[in-house]
Amino acid sequence: MKTCSLAMAGLFALSAFSTARATSLDDVQFWTGSGTNRAALVIYWNAPEVRNNTSVPNPAAEKSLVWGYRFNGTATAEDLFNAVVAADHRLFVTATAPYPGFGAFVYSLGYDLNNNGVFGLTIGTNVFAENAFTNGQRVFTSEDADSAQPLDAGDLFWSGSLGANWEMWQEQGGAGGFTNAPDRGAAPYWMPLDTEYFSYGYQGQWDYDGAGLEGTLIHDGSWIGFTIAAGGLNYSDPDDPGTVAFDYHKHAPIAPEAAATNSAYAAQIIASQGPFGASPYNDPNSILGAPATHFFESNAKPATRVKLVESALNYSVADGVTNKLIITLNTGSSIIAKFDHPVYDNPANPYGLDFEVFGNAFYQGSGFSSDTADMNTHLLTSGGFYEPTKVSVSPGYTGQPGEDPNAPSTWPWYRYDNGPYDDTDCPTEGYRWNRAAATWTDEVMDFTKPVNPALKPRLNASGSTLSVADAIDLYNGSGGGTAFDLKESGFASIQYVKVEGLAGFTGGEVDAFSVVRPMTIGDTLSISPANVTNGTAQLCFQKPGAENENVLSLNFANISDIAQIETARLDDSTALGAVVGTPINALQLSLKAVLNTNAVTFYADLGLSAGANYAGNGGDLRVFAWNGTNWLSQPFGFDAANHAAIVSGVTNLSAFVISQIASPQLSLQSDANGFTFQFTPVANCEQVLERSTDLVTWTPVTTFTPTNATPVTLTDSHAPADKAFYRVRVNAP
Repeated sequence: MKTCSLAMAGLFALSAFSTARATSLDDVQFWTGSGTNRAALVIYWNAPEVRNNTSVPNPAAEKSLVWGYRFNGTATAEDLFNAVVAADHRLFVTATAPYPGFGAFVYSLGYDLNNNGVFGLTIGTNVFAENAFTNGQRVFTSEDADSAQPLDAGDLFWSGSLGANWEMWQEQGGAGGFTNAPDRGAAPYWMPLDTEYFSYGYQGQWDYDGAGLEGTLIHDGSWIGFTIAAGGLNYSDPDDPGTVAFDYHKHAPIAPEAAATNSAYAAQIIASQGPFGASPYNDPNSILGAPATHFFESNAKPATRVKLVESALNYSVADGVTNKLIITLNTGSSIIAKFDHPVYDNPANPYGLDFEVFGNAFYQGSGFSSDTADMNTHLLTSGGFYEPTKVSVSPGYTGQPGEDPNAPSTWPWYRYDNGPYDDTDCPTEGYRWNRAAATWTDEVMDFTKPVNPALKPRLNASGSTLSVADAIDLYNGSGGGTAFDLKESGFASIQYVKVEGLAGFTGGEVDAFSVVRPMTIGDTLSISPANVTNGTAQLCFQKPGAENENVLSLNFANISDIAQIETARLDDSTALGAVVGTPINALQLSLKAVLNTNAVTFYADLGLSAGANYAGNGGDLRVFAWNGTNWLSQPFGFDAANHAAIVSGVTNLSAFVISQIASPQLSLQSDANGFTFQFTPVANCEQVLERSTDLVTWTPVTTFTPTNATPVTLTDSHAPADKAFYRVRVNAP
């Protein structure tokens, strides 16, 4: 009788990263509407299996989010959907006009995942920014939804019509009564009950809903779900891979997590004391919410954009309501504002900065500033006009002796007596400037991203030949503001910011406060020689939707000029198909000069994360860099504390991949002709099936190099008559 033993290396594999998910209506955080009945909207963003008829990029992350809707009486899924989209400023939708009895067909669903206020989409040269949406929605008539691109690569976004489109689900039976989110069960796909038109079926406790938003009634305990189809339906070809995926691989939402309610801006005034300026510069509530992007000088003039050379003043008008924009701090005045969540001292934030304060400082220009002036030729000539006021921070009531929860003066505070100061550095920039067309766009700048502080001397230089357009390029997408590092305060986190008019620091204005967010893959950052000098030359980029997990770090030892780092996910399956092993982190990186076309030289250490749950010692990892023709293996060290491979001395940024060499797991069958083996090989790596009778001498049976990780079957028809041991040897680079 023949016997066989299998030998293989025991290597660790990454497990899926899991997060706490809301499973009950009681777990939902974001609610809108009023009434005693409760229903929920779930939206699940994930990449389609077949990318036919589309150029839409995969969503920034795989996320399933849930919102709640309260109501009385009769309501439809359309009521729920419209109410949620209108209430959550982070959601944006494109759709058809409603069809009678069915409702709108949804093309695009997007969500401002990084909460930076920058959202919308482009189709070709057409830009649909924030002001293109009414109550979060825009009707598309002839636009090509299958070529839409998100304005912010860090957002959750998908758009589809002929490509993979959005599909709608409801709770089993459609009668409500579900306190918990429907469970889609263990099956990966739905069970179609109509295999001719694939118009109805189910997956676990979710029913596929073909009635549309208007045609679907909701009840207490109803759940409405949206998912991205597995492929694009090709009506003329039932065997098209997209059609097969569309028909047979429909999937209901996975268990959702609660959509967040946190604001990036100060949400509440808890104390204020005058004297403030004369009206309209006397309302403490004017500093709540986002910084001003428009202002009115008078009713006789149109709204003016807030820009580096023209700061906010007077008031704004939105929907017929007059809003005060800024407040003046005179001697003895103070305001304490509260964020609706703790703001942490996070070294991974850009340049180590944690929050920002916006005033109405401005750079002095070479000519008359207006919305029609050409920012390409408008020069910054005389530095900035600043009115500094002092800023303090506090975590709030901590319960220590002597503290009173209702008396902020008894809480621990730290004041930045030596700066930075409010109403000084980096004046507010409301919108992006289009250099080529010499005109303003409607794309709002990012108020949660600070300007690189190492560039302040260049921006403030008197007699500069820097144009406003150059300065906006140096801002690198930031909306400006004076940025602060909490490390100096000694607080691990804060929730309160105080601004004061003190002797020698008075007369300045306050517009808003914002949280600095970690940069994620898809963002850009600038780097300059001054960053190397002042110790702020380590740049971190994190995983979208998991902002505590660094994906990439760049630590510059030197750089020859001011440059911009661009980051993007590498999703090209063809390009990644040539990588040895299983790619677990693939990025496209580039570096280019900001203000000139000269080549920038640099020297940096690059860190690539293997994933927060990686538990190995790095021995099963490989790092590859693209040289324009091939993937080249890179020497690296392994940082176990950060689960990262560190490539030292990088002088060129291109595509980088960290991959894992997973040990093949052999299975076998015995028959009259010998042994048959099945296993999943390591792609693009030589593998040898070997046999031994004594575990000392090994004889090759088959040697091959697979081009992908498709399971293979091998046979040893010359196995020994008595016993044999088998192993697969992987000759990894």
